[in-house]
Amino acid sequence: MTTHTNVWLFCWQQRAPQDDPKVKVFHVPLEKLVQRECRRVPRLVVYCCNWVINNMLETQGVFRLSAIKSEIDETKVYLDKGKQFTLPEKW
Repeated sequence: MTTHTNVWLFCWQQRAPQDDPKVKVFHVPLEKLVQRECRRVPRLVVYCCNWVINNMLETQGVFRLSAIKSEIDETKVYLDKGKQFTLPEKW
């Protein structure tokens, strides 16, 4: 087996079930998160960056307005439970 295959098998064996409540995304050291996901950049970061590029690139002031804190907290809890998350196509 190649090294790449060994790393892939290790990551596959170490992954937790999606419904495992211990699979946190927030308040986890970055090193631990990327190791668990077997990626250089966490999936959530890649997903959010791609969404901004695809949907908000032409929007002025997109980072000037704060989101509603209760919605942010709710989303963080949702993601920390391993649930799937989809942003709308257009804001």
